[in-house]
Amino acid sequence: MPAALRGYIAELELQARLMSERAAVLSSKFHEAQEALDAATLALAVARDEIAKLKVEKQ
Repeated sequence: MPAALRGYIAELELQARLMSERAAVLSSKFHEAQEALDAATLALAVARDEIAKLKVEKQ
């Protein structure tokens, strides 16, 4: 195999590894964001329940 072709293949393999690592980081960040969104959604539901209770008590 010509040296130029081996070099090209090595560069492609390096780029593939870097892209794979970046994808893993992005996936992790996505899951962290999803967990934060879930927590915020739950907090909003609790807050809405508390507001409803206060409205009932006020009447």
